[in-house]
Amino acid sequence: MNFTNARFGVYIFAVLAGIATVVAMAGYGTYDHATGMFDLHPIDVRAVAAYLASILANGLAAIAVWRKWGRSE
Repeated sequence: MNFTNARFGVYIFAVLAGIATVVAMAGYGTYDHATGMFDLHPIDVRAVAAYLASILANGLAAIAVWRKWGRSE
């Protein structure tokens, strides 16, 4: 067995377990550490899409200001 692939699998599992734990702490799901089961509560997809779009737009605007895009020099 390739130990690099095994280590990568462990890292991916740890990251997914960490994400599931944070989502559960935020109240969007239930995570059981003993069984490893994660149940996502029903969410409003439109609200999530609007939230992610606003984060992306604000991030792009911050990059534009930082890089001085749109200024004629």
